[in-house]
Amino acid sequence: DDNTFVYLASSYAKAHPTMYKGERICDDDRFVGGISNGAHWYSLNGGMQDWNYLQCQTMEITIEMGCNKYPMENELLQKYYDHYIPLIEHVKNSRQGFWGKVTDSSGSVVNNVVLVAPDIGINITARADGQYWRVAAPGNYEVTFSANGYQSHVHHVKVDPVNWAALPDPLNVMLLMTNDEVTNHVDTLDLESRTEMLTRRYLVVGAVLVVVLAGCMLLGLWLRKKKREEEKKRKDIEYRGLIEEGSDSE
Repeated sequence: DDNTFVYLASSYAKAHPTMYKGERICDDDRFVGGISNGAHWYSLNGGMQDWNYLQCQTMEITIEMGCNKYPMENELLQKYYDHYIPLIEHVKNSRQGFWGKVTDSSGSVVNNVVLVAPDIGINITARADGQYWRVAAPGNYEVTFSANGYQSHVHHVKVDPVNWAALPDPLNVMLLMTNDEVTNHVDTLDLESRTEMLTRRYLVVGAVLVVVLAGCMLLGLWLRKKKREEEKKRKDIEYRGLIEEGSDSE
């Protein structure tokens, strides 16, 4: 999945005002395009990213926002502005790739379906309800769907950059049992089922966006409030200083 990890990280870096430049940030660190393979930067044993990737089929990237682990309060507002758009871009890329459902010739769910895509990365297993999601960088891939007791099905997938205005249809696959005589083919769901599936996906993505935006807005409001309080405190100190100077002169 190296190409996909590079694509996800690069999308974030390019949406950031300065990260994509890869200029010196900490010591002599310089990263081409603002990204780096974690193991090439420094080795780490027992990290959650590797475990989640290998055991849970999830993909994670780490965002290094600066050298200071605990930035000053007056730096937070700028951090918010710098990472607001990149975060939205990262949420959008959660739909980058292809997805669908695997059933048999009767429409029943096929259990333990394994997706093998050598040109992408590790094999993944579909969920118990037959649904699967595969994050992948734009490109052309050969994907094999297989399960015990069923004929394997090879499908050529073309992945385009995600476009929320026109999300691709699900890639639904039908596997035939080994004693079936019909060749495997892509299962076309009726319009009602397809609409229902797309609606659920939109609701999930929409809910995630609402949570992210609400959090960003609350953080921005809190930072502005703190800034106003600090400004008022500063003016009060200056005002008291002027009064004391006037008293001394008298």
